Amino acid sequence: MRVLLFWSLVAASVGLPLLLAGRHASGDPKSILYYLTYVAPMICFASLLLSSRFYGSRQLRPRDIGLDLTAIGVAASRMIAPVIPFSGHMVLLIYAFLSSRRRMFRFVALGLAAHTTYLKLVVWGDVLTWSVGVAGGVALASLRTEPWWATARSRGE
Repeated sequence: MRVLLFWSLVAASVGLPLLLAGRHASGDPKSILYYLTYVAPMICFASLLLSSRFYGSRQLRPRDIGLDLTAIGVAASRMIAPVIPFSGHMVLLIYAFLSSRRRMFRFVALGLAAHTTYLKLVVWGDVLTWSVGVAGGVALASLRTEPWWATARSRGE
């Protein structure tokens, strides 16, 4: 069951952005570029986050799964209700960075967070949604059962 879920999420991480890119293909070139550089990477990242959690974890804790789905839901809600003043990108990326045990996954989250930070702060001058998003990501990550920084410290790493 986990293997099927894993591969379904991996397929979604590739298929969903391509499907949505096709929807934007006849639109304005700027909106296509925005989608490909800002929206599509997050769809891939969210799908891969879920697949890594379901497949890579020995024990699935309902609370942690709920927090993962909450972080992804909060990030996705920005596509539906963009008037809420927080960055869904930053919520998800900071949450994933702080809650993931895999170094490579944290590295990818950090890279995407740097990209989002550049766009939000330098290009768009949007300090409010960026800072509220970072705070939301930290708050969600603090609710995890065993965040990586706490377990590493307890092992003396």
